[in-house]
Amino acid sequence: MMNKREFLTGVAALGLVLAPCAARPASAQQKPAAAPAAAPAAAARPDTAVDLVGLLEAWVRMPPGRRDRMDKLDYLRHWLGSPMLRDQLALIAADATEPPLARATALIAVGEEKPTNLAPFAFALEDPDATVRAGAAAALRPVLIDPARVQTAVALLRRALLDRVPAVASRALESLGDRDAGALRDFLAGQPAPEMATVARQLLTLAESRGAPLVPRDSSGALERQTDGVTLRYTPARRWPDWDASAGTLIVARAGAAPFVLATDVEVVRNVIPATISGDGRYVAYETGRHIHVRDLETGADRDVGPGIAPRIAPLAPGFVYFRPTRTSLERDRDALAYALAYVPFAGGDSRDLEPASASSHQDVNGNASPVRWARIVESDVGFVITGEGLDAPVTMPDLAVSR
Repeated sequence: MMNKREFLTGVAALGLVLAPCAARPASAQQKPAAAPAAAPAAAARPDTAVDLVGLLEAWVRMPPGRRDRMDKLDYLRHWLGSPMLRDQLALIAADATEPPLARATALIAVGEEKPTNLAPFAFALEDPDATVRAGAAAALRPVLIDPARVQTAVALLRRALLDRVPAVASRALESLGDRDAGALRDFLAGQPAPEMATVARQLLTLAESRGAPLVPRDSSGALERQTDGVTLRYTPARRWPDWDASAGTLIVARAGAAPFVLATDVEVVRNVIPATISGDGRYVAYETGRHIHVRDLETGADRDVGPGIAPRIAPLAPGFVYFRPTRTSLERDRDALAYALAYVPFAGGDSRDLEPASASSHQDVNGNASPVRWARIVESDVGFVITGEGLDAPVTMPDLAVSR
């Protein structure tokens, strides 16, 4: 059977043989070739396939602080191509004769190469060495931005959260972030160490403020959420269980102050309260009567921003976003809903449109409710996006920290 080094040498040699063919002039080919990607600095063609194998095996052992570390990885990617580099790194990660730290390094590099197969991480999470398992958990973080693989990645991180070694579970929690509220709740139910429980609760609060569903407190469908010293309590007055929808009263309670009714015409779908709290706990943006309001909890002032639904706190900015309806078209099998994603500072200022958004509602899906009601903000490879079942496409949010 061919060992790992023989395999690496063989595929690398094939790459070296094919590399000059890709550079043939157009006259020697039937169709003009696309211009190759620019080579990294000093990307001299390796003399032999063994050069590439040796460089790759040396790279996974390099200290993380080496200034030329990423340059060397770029060099390898240039000559091997990202898919081949990814596969070879996965072989190193699976090789029990390699040092554990080198295997963990290889796994993290695989995660950065947009992997299509998550089996290397699944196998690594069963490895007897905790360093390798921690590397696999850390490597899954960039995979979470891939919509086609996020569910598998979350399932693997759920497994890693149960690891008996705290360092592995900690890496998994760091990678998971606020992506999956259910996984965080399950983790907290297992009574983790106090430090990790604190982090998990903070991440859960963040997930809920960005649109993650809550868990009803009882059979009545009552919901409650706390953040920044403010508690939101929702009590349904009318319910449509088949649609997972209700309408009712929203009460707000600030630390040291008596609770009061914020609104009585609040629509809730899929257990997402349409309200969000400012980072300093002073303001609540909420939806009532399909209008967006902002309440100043210190002065009691309430302002009507205008028509809109589904407010969410804006990442890295002193305001919130919501969906302002612009058009509804009744089609044969759906309602085509058009919106403008708008931004408003909590402390005051005009609403401004950021990006267009569209969604499709259906009578057999939550009673024709708009999908933006359960959409949530997540991090992606292009920044923050709003996504969810029923949205025609994810909505990319601009960097509000820069644009405000």
